[in-house]
Amino acid sequence: MSKMFFSYCSWLFFVAFFQSGMGFANDKISIIVKNKSLTVEVEQPHALDAQKSLSSSAATSPTRAKTYQLLEVSASEYAELVKRDDIEILGENFPLYPNVQTVDLEATGVLSLRDTGSANAFQGDGKTVVVIDSGVELEHPHLETRLVPGACFGTNRINELNNFTHVSHCARSRDDLFIEESSLIGGDAGKNCRILNASPEEIAASYAACTHGTHIAGIITGTIKDSVAPLSKVMPIQVFSEVYQRFINEENNPFQLCREGLDTCQVAMVSDVLRALDWLNTQADTTDIAAINLSIGGLPSAGVCDNESPLHQEFNQLTQALADKGIVTVAAAGNQSDNNSIDFPACLSAVVAVGASESTFSLGSLWAPFSNDSDVIELVAPGDSIDSSTWQVDIDLDGELNDYAAISGTSQSTAFVSGAAAVLSAIPVDGDLAKTGQDIRRHLLQTSDFVTSPNRTHPLLDLVSAAEDYRRPGVKFSNSPTSIIVNSTENLTLQSYGINQANLNYFWDFDYQSTAPGFITGSKTQSHTFATPGNYTIAAYASEGERESVVMTQDVTVYDPVVVMIPILGLLL
Repeated sequence: MSKMFFSYCSWLFFVAFFQSGMGFANDKISIIVKNKSLTVEVEQPHALDAQKSLSSSAATSPTRAKTYQLLEVSASEYAELVKRDDIEILGENFPLYPNVQTVDLEATGVLSLRDTGSANAFQGDGKTVVVIDSGVELEHPHLETRLVPGACFGTNRINELNNFTHVSHCARSRDDLFIEESSLIGGDAGKNCRILNASPEEIAASYAACTHGTHIAGIITGTIKDSVAPLSKVMPIQVFSEVYQRFINEENNPFQLCREGLDTCQVAMVSDVLRALDWLNTQADTTDIAAINLSIGGLPSAGVCDNESPLHQEFNQLTQALADKGIVTVAAAGNQSDNNSIDFPACLSAVVAVGASESTFSLGSLWAPFSNDSDVIELVAPGDSIDSSTWQVDIDLDGELNDYAAISGTSQSTAFVSGAAAVLSAIPVDGDLAKTGQDIRRHLLQTSDFVTSPNRTHPLLDLVSAAEDYRRPGVKFSNSPTSIIVNSTENLTLQSYGINQANLNYFWDFDYQSTAPGFITGSKTQSHTFATPGNYTIAAYASEGERESVVMTQDVTVYDPVVVMIPILGLLL
């Protein structure tokens, strides 16, 4: 088989109006609107035919209220929308791209996070990683037993003024192309590898259709190649649409979405990713999700981008809500070799931003020169020539399927971190305090190895250290008084977790800022009497053998009610 090498160095291209605020080219802009009313009903699409199902039920259209809508409006229509109090305008819709640098179909190298000696009993068993991407090949032998029913959120849109067409990969028939915002839930909804009525030549030319998502999934889990969390499951959520760009001259068409020189490409519109995250927030309580993988990006920012627009704020709120439910969201920094900015959504504070190193987990790993960089990056993981599963397609039309490829990019680095989050989440802990996504994020940052970029030094993912840190006990104040009456006895209670909660020892300090008396051995519920008014810091932690939790603190004011009342009585007199 001949060697095929694809360069994606210029995947990301944004037109000026996306970066400089709203602009009404040809009297129309595409905006995302949030419905504040809870009575908004979903327009029901017709029945969608699912050709293959991962479960007993076929993929169906969602019936819950539609939180977000995509509207194309003129300047006058926009002015009227601003006046309405039942909706919130989040901002203009814009594309996100797969963060891929190169693809090599003949690579045979294998990289495993477990090559470092981190192989242990914890391999992500029972946990699910959501891959919001270009879809996953459901029948791939590496993945077919590791997939759960997913979803699809896509955009169908014909823009005659600006000469491009979106075709959603949720489409199962030609009639589906008339549904502007198509959605599928369950069954095989996360697969977009099929191409309707396509010839073998057309299929070979569209190799990228679901290769990116399949490659990301195969790094996280799988049964044949090495993977990070081989017993975990992947839920594929397909958010990509095919863009047919009929007019690629930038000067004549400021709405160019495809990279220069291409008249067709795949993009994930931010509106569809937003709908996916919104839906996941409704599933988090019933599905054991450990992480959400976003190996896509665009619209780079130099720093934390939470407040750059209402749309950024909405994204951050959704990912923070998922973190509160124990789910960590991980996103790729991007591949433009930018030393001072990273892609959205990695720039959000509620998201773990991941940069790329060369393919090694050893001390002295080198920074991958294609990786974007900024102070917002929290972790680095290998992203150079990572071997994993791909869409099974006869690229060369020689009768042989391509099953695997080595692909480079921060996309691949992100998958390592998402898989590591699944491994950590599967480690059993005992107690009445649940781990949050922020806890998992903190554990992931525990490492003894670092990678130096041209301008900074970043932690390198170290699953051994992270797993050990995850097994540390944890505590949280169950009741947190901020004011206490002097000489009264206050009962303070902790919530806690550990490998075995019954073996935890508790330590308290009721004047943490002073040098005496220091921590004393106590119990989970501890009584204390403050004899002197003043401001105090209460501190507590737990230990289990040699493992100690982080010290938790609570500031309180101790007051004498008689002293407080004297000035008040004076005013009354």
